[in-house]
Amino acid sequence: VALVAAPVKALVAAPVAASVIAPVDAVPGAVEAGVSVPGVAVVLVSPRWRMGDNPDCCYPTIVPMSAHTSFSIDSSPLPDSSAEAGSGSPPKAADASPAETAPQKPPKHPAVKLPTDQELVLKVIPMPGDCNANGDIFGGWVMAQVDLAGSVIPARYTQGRMATVAVNEFIFKQPVRVGDILSFFSKLTRIGRTSITVKVEVYAERFRSQGSYIKVTEASLTYVAIDEAGQPREVPKPVDAL
Repeated sequence: VALVAAPVKALVAAPVAASVIAPVDAVPGAVEAGVSVPGVAVVLVSPRWRMGDNPDCCYPTIVPMSAHTSFSIDSSPLPDSSAEAGSGSPPKAADASPAETAPQKPPKHPAVKLPTDQELVLKVIPMPGDCNANGDIFGGWVMAQVDLAGSVIPARYTQGRMATVAVNEFIFKQPVRVGDILSFFSKLTRIGRTSITVKVEVYAERFRSQGSYIKVTEASLTYVAIDEAGQPREVPKPVDAL
């Protein structure tokens, strides 16, 4: 409800016997004079409300006013409740030191050298579509790339169809970030009658700081040679097989 009257600090009611509510257009001169009806405190109601915008709220309940009532605005600041004794409010926390408020930087891992006794079989850069819910590269995507990298050397010996038969070990040492340049190194560890086992190590270099590597993953995988019917077949062993 809009009250049309003089400024609040200047609105001082004279001794009154009752309080009356009336629309603005029912009290001539009330807008200019504020409260000008002797003996009566007039509460002015906007015609917009009176015309039925909200019928339930058009005429608020009027509480009789005591004599010599004055209205004013207290602009003094509110007291600090935490300083009042017995208030039950918790004490105000002390300001945190700059060291505590500073954003925590991820720990830096020492750079490692690339292996010299293994063969570089694959290099790939993960993209945002390969991320998991945490923003890191999805572990399943890394495993798929390791499976591809691990199959390169066995394919030289099987000379035909083969399939991944076992993942003997798979360790995630560090998370992989979007844009990392991943290098997959592999070496032959065993040749059986129908199967070949290889070790794969994955190193990452940050796209903006190339030349520094960290080891992120290592795995051991076994592949089996199969014929056209999907049955295991023998793998010819080379002379220099391990």
